[in-house]
Amino acid sequence: MTVIDSRLESAATAARRVLDGATVGIGGWNDERSPSAMVGELVRSGVNDLTVVSVGVAGIEALCAAGAVRRAVVAVTSESRQRPGMRQRLAAIGRFVDEIEVCEEWVLRWALYGGSLGLPRLRPLNVPGDVDPVSTIPAIRLDAAIVRMDRADDRGNVQFLGANLGLDDLLLAAAAPGGRIVQCDRLISSDDLLREGWLHTFRVDRSLVDCVVDADHRPMQPAQVSVCAAHHALPVRARHAELVSGASGLWRGAR
Repeated sequence: MTVIDSRLESAATAARRVLDGATVGIGGWNDERSPSAMVGELVRSGVNDLTVVSVGVAGIEALCAAGAVRRAVVAVTSESRQRPGMRQRLAAIGRFVDEIEVCEEWVLRWALYGGSLGLPRLRPLNVPGDVDPVSTIPAIRLDAAIVRMDRADDRGNVQFLGANLGLDDLLLAAAAPGGRIVQCDRLISSDDLLREGWLHTFRVDRSLVDCVVDADHRPMQPAQVSVCAAHHALPVRARHAELVSGASGLWRGAR
């Protein structure tokens, strides 16, 4: 049977969708669900001058250490703040990039939501009490987004079987058409999608998926992930900025 709408691509082919100078969202939540196979392919592709956006640092450390990143926007969660070594990891990334912006996860959530709507800025609702309620958040529009899902078929139907999708759906929604890449742990037929997961596991509409990469999850080797720590003596070049204009109480990590 001929597949009319196949979105299946190799990792190398999908990596070519990310061009030099692009703004790229890297999915995952803190140290979980990083699309490491695609990140490794981006490193091998030699792409550079990237702006990367992520929740936590696990998905971007290898790219930063490879010299592919000019600017990093990193959101931190209440959980990641308490993890030992988080500030050190942020500071280490800062030594490989020209600029690093650290913000709360809720700030990035609203920034991506604004980007998905095509707005330049927006005023969030229900902000924390220590933030000026009239503050506005500049929207973030992405050139590409790379996320990792549990299962997918070759037509772009994807399934998430976990409990916390994080911001992966917003990363895809805020990305330009043509740059929305899903790395799946298991490629299956369309007929098998509902056999191991209910309808509510389809958390991302297939209209937000441009290509599917069938890649067994291969964690980065420790030498790649922790390479930043080996360069603790390098001068810090990072500049720290706020995503919320006029807001107070934002957590600033690397200093």
